[in-house]
Amino acid sequence: MSKGKIILWTLVALVLVTGIGFACKKYADNQHQKQVAKITAMEKKASQKANKTNKQAKTSSKKAKVTWVKEAKRVSFPILMYHSISESNGNTLRVPADEFDQEMKWLKDHHYYTLSDKEAYRVLSKNEVPAKKIVWITLDDGYRDNYTSAFPALKKYHLKATINLITDQIKNGQANKLTMDQIKEMQASGLVSFGSHTVSHSDLAALSPSAQYDELKQSRTWLNKNLHQNTIYACYPAGKHNADTLAATKRAGYKLATTTIPGLANNEGGLYGLSRVRVEPNLSLSGFQSLLENN
Repeated sequence: MSKGKIILWTLVALVLVTGIGFACKKYADNQHQKQVAKITAMEKKASQKANKTNKQAKTSSKKAKVTWVKEAKRVSFPILMYHSISESNGNTLRVPADEFDQEMKWLKDHHYYTLSDKEAYRVLSKNEVPAKKIVWITLDDGYRDNYTSAFPALKKYHLKATINLITDQIKNGQANKLTMDQIKEMQASGLVSFGSHTVSHSDLAALSPSAQYDELKQSRTWLNKNLHQNTIYACYPAGKHNADTLAATKRAGYKLATTTIPGLANNEGGLYGLSRVRVEPNLSLSGFQSLLENN
């Protein structure tokens, strides 16, 4: 083959290689553009879906706007008292998770409005109600199963509750009690508020007035600092209290407090010795209904 032909074929080969390379690059660019377009379309669709969800949530929120009504007669309502949500094994302070779920469903199905601690204070201090049927759900001691068993039911039926924390047990990370991460998650849901069950769960009535004040004040200070809230509610350990307890509770900055005295709550005797309704295990739904309606 002559030198001229070799040069000619070399040039042809170069042209072909360049052309193929250009074509490959163009194909790759096109594929990249298609992939980018696909991702952009997916992101746009996801954004539209999120916006739609947010709009629906806002619409739902507007529909759920509460109207408070001033009542002529003194308002009385049940404050339900739970502790651990777990298998009872003969312990009356434990309500099994399936029973708790059924009771929450019953409240939802029968159109009960569940109060937060601040809403309960409004009812009691202003004699106003947000609905015809109201109830305040409280859980004492801050057991970890309040998160694993009670919280799922509250979320499922969109009901509010208040958990009363023994602050030293939370601070020291006691094994069977709530962690701060769990507390903050529940608080962020807007469904769970937190009250004081004192620092150490001591029998307040057996303490001096100054020791009672310290138990209540130090617990409130810790809750305010760590939960970034204004704690207005105290729950007396085992319901034990005396006249000094009521004075110490008010002085410590609380606006209301609960006991274990059975019955409906109202403001007739003031707001620092409110009655509650104890919920025990193995209760039928008709028995649960009776607790709410016949106290």
